[in-house]
Amino acid sequence: MVSAWRAAMAFDSRRRLTEIKCPTLIVAASNDQAVPLHHAKMLHDGIAGSRLVIVDGADHALIWRAPTSS
Repeated sequence: MVSAWRAAMAFDSRRRLTEIKCPTLIVAASNDQAVPLHHAKMLHDGIAGSRLVIVDGADHALIWRAPTSS
């Protein structure tokens, strides 16, 4: 499990974001402690035409606690 975690942490596909050509919605939670908000902003900046929605007051459990937020 440790080696899988290390491999996941070393993987960096940011340079490939420009290859995404389909409509892309990026949903982030304003209080997410596990995945910082700057990650969502980086995705948004890297994917042309993407839409970024930040759910104010939500945390990492966003999809379970705020399934109808938009």
